[in-house]
This record gives sequence, structure tokens and C-alpha cells, in this order.
Amino acid sequence: MAESLAGHFGKKKKTLLLDLQSFSALKEQLSDGELWDLADIIYFLRQGKKTFLYKLNSIVRSKQFFDHILPMKNPADLRSVTLAEWTELLEKLAMDSDYRVVVIDFGNDVCGLFQLLSQCTKVYIPVLSDTVSKGKVENFEWNLREEQFEKVLESSQKIYLPGGFDRMNAGTFMEDWVKKAVVL
Repeated sequence: MAESLAGHFGKKKKTLLLDLQSFSALKEQLSDGELWDLADIIYFLRQGKKTFLYKLNSIVRSKQFFDHILPMKNPADLRSVTLAEWTELLEKLAMDSDYRVVVIDFGNDVCGLFQLLSQCTKVYIPVLSDTVSKGKVENFEWNLREEQFEKVLESSQKIYLPGGFDRMNAGTFMEDWVKKAVVL
């Protein structure tokens, strides 16, 4: 779903997709080859060297309308990144790179999730039609209110997925939805 958003934005503006999920389904990531990923970007960020942007450009991979960085292979690496490091990464992308849009596919293991979401211009929340999925979204929203992150709720838009939705139809559904609902 995040790929559909990145592709849509990428048609008009230079776009980068970051996958912050604990377990990614990207086949490239699972290859035997030595591929750089988001853990490497964080490593270079921690080094504090001025070569960060050069390293970023060598790690980024391109798709049809957007760029992306392979997600971290190990969920422990994802959990080790601090809120300050995520914030620094996003600031560097905004100030030092030529990306105008960064689409982030957040997962639960991201340190400072609510704080990071509050920095986002728009938050899209896919919602399945079953009771369990709706309950999870309600719980998420309740936690945002309890932690006083109403700003995230204000910037959120739910994407209601049709009954019987399956991953096979996800790309087509999202492309159609994005064309109708997302303004560039």
C-alpha cells in the first residue's frame, strides 16, 4: 500500500519510500546477495560524517516512479534506533537531499512511533472490514488520545478496504484509491 502512495507522489515529486516494518515481504531483501539496507543508513548517520548524503545515494534503489531503501533485515536493529536518530534522519532527508516526499510504512517496533507520526503531514491508516481489525484501529486511536497525540488523529485518513480484501488485489485497489483520494 505504501508503494502505491510512493508511486503516486513520485509521478510529480521526487519521492523516497522507507519501510519500517519488522518483517518485510520484499523479495530483494531476502536475496543471498550483500545488499545495503536501512540499518546501513542508520550506521552512517551514527558516524556523523559529512559523507552521509553520498552513502544515502549509493544505497537507494529505484523503482518506476520512486526510490526506496531496503528495510532492515533484523527486527532487533529496527528496535535499536532511537527517536532522536529517526528524527535526525528525517531532518537530513528534508534539508540535505532532493526528496520532496518521504513515504514511511510504519510498524509497531519503531521507537517513538507516536512522536514520529506527529511529524508527518498526512497519516494513512488501512482498515480491514472485520471486527478485530476495526478494534485494533480503535485501540490505536484511543492510545493516541491518551498520550495526547490528537494532532496525529487530525492528520489521519482511514483507507477502508473492501470485504474479502486480499493481498493479490491490494496493488490495484490502492492505485485506484490513491488516484481518487490523494491530492498531489
